[in-house]
Amino acid sequence: MNIKSSGTYDNLSDESSPRFGADATGEILFNFTTTSDEQVIYLRRQSFDLFRNEKWVTDDSFYDFDIDKNVHLYGDNEVNSPSYVYSIAKSLADKDYTKDLGVNRSQFPDDLFSEKAVMNQFSDSFAPSYIPAPLMITPGENNVYIKTTHSEVYRPYDTAGNKLGISFEYIPETESERQAAANLDMTENQFKLLLSYGLTNGDVTSKQARNIYKIYALYTDVSAYNDKGGKMETLAKSMTENCKNDYEKAQALVDYFEQNGYVYDNEYEPDDESIAYFLFTSKRGNCTNYATSMTLMARMLGLPARYVEGFAAYEKNERGEFVVRDSHAHAFVEVFITGIGWMTFDPTVPGYQRDYSANGTNFDVSTFVSYFSRIALFIGVAFVLVVFVFLNRIIEVFFRLSLKFRDNGEKVIRLYRRVVRLLTIASNDKLSGYTPEMIREYLVKRRGVELGSLIDLFEKTCFGGYVPDETEWKMVYAEYKAQWKKLTKREKTTLELDKNM
Repeated sequence: MNIKSSGTYDNLSDESSPRFGADATGEILFNFTTTSDEQVIYLRRQSFDLFRNEKWVTDDSFYDFDIDKNVHLYGDNEVNSPSYVYSIAKSLADKDYTKDLGVNRSQFPDDLFSEKAVMNQFSDSFAPSYIPAPLMITPGENNVYIKTTHSEVYRPYDTAGNKLGISFEYIPETESERQAAANLDMTENQFKLLLSYGLTNGDVTSKQARNIYKIYALYTDVSAYNDKGGKMETLAKSMTENCKNDYEKAQALVDYFEQNGYVYDNEYEPDDESIAYFLFTSKRGNCTNYATSMTLMARMLGLPARYVEGFAAYEKNERGEFVVRDSHAHAFVEVFITGIGWMTFDPTVPGYQRDYSANGTNFDVSTFVSYFSRIALFIGVAFVLVVFVFLNRIIEVFFRLSLKFRDNGEKVIRLYRRVVRLLTIASNDKLSGYTPEMIREYLVKRRGVELGSLIDLFEKTCFGGYVPDETEWKMVYAEYKAQWKKLTKREKTTLELDKNM
């Protein structure tokens, strides 16, 4: 999943994140502590409804019943809490009138969902609060509610709408819950019959039954996705054909990717961006590809599933606090397990949980980038200044090096022309038409420089066809080097002379 900076987290999108490319910086968004011993906590940001044109989208028409997208967690939206669904299934399994359904009450431990944890989120600048997935917040003090929008971004409010502190209780998804889900021998039909019996006998309200029935209808919808030739559905069925319940099916979908050579690559950008290409051809992509594939295949199996974007919190600082960075943005899946409720599944193969800290400390990559940029800018400016100040010397070095590849006659001619060039630059006088004798006189009168040997040797070489020997060349070259600073000293212009008078 790809989110650029903290400023984008306040605003939800109608479409899911791009499935390819990345631009996260490692910027720290917020820290939090929890009393739970979970090693990875999946924080919910936004869920989506339908898969259209290779993207997940929100669809208001998707919700035509009591699970509204703008309600408090407690009340109409309680069906989103796994403990709520589990408590209904467990209570109905106790009734005499449900025994003919073959539901075993012993499969529902009494202490399941009894564990609670406290989460405290803190940040100097980050505004939204995120709760662990799925929606398992428990009522706390001061009548705290979590106001939601499409069940995604969370902020604590009181009943008057005032924002409260970001500390809340939640029900962690424990190994006991996962074990119970794996062992639960209950089909979708059995669960729906339980609800029907409970509704008839007054142990389930019409709203409760209707909302659970609707979950099976809404979150199994794949009508907007064209599974060409039923290839994806066939794959999903083949990998789950020996599974005995919903949980085993969901876990089989998770395991499939790691067991079949899929690779996590957040930088990969294929020519074909379809989810089918990822699933059947490239087998390379980021978390959005894995979560999308699993959500679609789960729905094709009749498992209610929703694609969720948020964060995978796994990094801790030296104080034991969870550190959440923009690079921890992650997409995962929530599956509605019959008799249990919503559970979190992460189909992304290993590789995305990278260490963005430095030596285990709370290291902000964006701060490093900022400092590095400043250092680079300083070095660049310093380089330009150095080049500007020493430009003449740099050019002179290259000129002298070029002489090494000439014969002595050409060296002398090039050295004389170099003298004329330096005099022209220093004085702004046009000396190209001067004869050697005029240059000799100019040097003595204007510069106090005597280069008679060079000028004599130049005239013999240029006009007389003379070839200087090595001794003669070394003598005039030494004479030139001794006078080089005087040749390059800039003469004051008339305007500058007038200012100094």
